[in-house]
Amino acid sequence: MFGTNFDPFNQQGPFKGQRPIAGTPTEQQGKQKSQTSKILRYMFNPEFGEDIKNMRGSHGHFLKLICNIFLQTGLIDAAYPGLADPSQMGLKSLMEYAYRNLRFTREGLPQVLLFFAFAGSLVVVGLSVLFFIISIGSNPGRPPR
Repeated sequence: MFGTNFDPFNQQGPFKGQRPIAGTPTEQQGKQKSQTSKILRYMFNPEFGEDIKNMRGSHGHFLKLICNIFLQTGLIDAAYPGLADPSQMGLKSLMEYAYRNLRFTREGLPQVLLFFAFAGSLVVVGLSVLFFIISIGSNPGRPPR
C-alpha cells in the first residue's frame, strides 16, 4: 500500500500547469513593476512633447468651433478666407474679421454682446495663465516678523 517514498519536491498531482517557484517573479508581478517604473519615470522626468502636439491639434478644433459659432450668429459671413483654406484661419484674423462685421445698432446688439463676451473671456483666461505662471515663479519666503 505504501510502496513509494514520499518526495515533497517532486509530486505528480492534479496541477495541470507549472506552479511558480518561490522567489521567482510571476507575470503579474512583472507587469506591476513595469507599470511602477513608467509612473516613476514620468514623475521624475516628465515628457511634455506629446501633450503639446495634441494641444496644437485641439487649437485647430477650437478655432473651427468658434468660427462656426460666429458664422451661425452672423458675426462672420461665408466670405471669411479661413472657411475655404484652414491654413489661413487664426484667432487674430477671425477676431479682426468679426469686429469689422459688427453693427453697433439695436438690431446688432446681440452680436456685439457675444463678440465682447468672447473677447473678454479670452482676456480673463490669458490673465489667469499669466497669474499662475507668476505665482509659480515667485517665492514668497518666510513671512515678515
